[in-house]
Amino acid sequence: MSIEGNKALVRRYVDAISRNNLSVIDQLVAETVLLHEPPGDQRTDPAALKRSFAENREIFPDLTWEIGEMVAEGDLVAYFRTVRGTFSRDIPTPQGRYPATGTTVTTSGLTICRIAGGKIVEVWDRVDELGFLQQIGGAISPPETTTS
Repeated sequence: MSIEGNKALVRRYVDAISRNNLSVIDQLVAETVLLHEPPGDQRTDPAALKRSFAENREIFPDLTWEIGEMVAEGDLVAYFRTVRGTFSRDIPTPQGRYPATGTTVTTSGLTICRIAGGKIVEVWDRVDELGFLQQIGGAISPPETTTS
């Protein structure tokens, strides 16, 4: 595929996530995709990605993804994104729960996708986890400073 074709494929992927049109994921993601995200690399498939996006949608029912900037070279497409949604359902964790607050949460991140054979085969994803945790009450904010 051309660079513009790769960018169009990634735009379709982000649009599908944002519109909760997860059936399109099967057309856009390879049968085995390698994810590079904390806590470590993992191989997954379109069905697992759809489950993950559906779980996020349960917690943030009005979730939207917006692409800010996108660049591409060769088989790589990188995009900066902003994700917004209303925190409407508790988030379970091994340590307990983050209780839903009903507030709008906004976070940003950078994703790089590698395209092969007209599908996404590898994804590097980084998000502002600290900012996200602060918004849902899962991290202590730094103390306010005052000047004398």
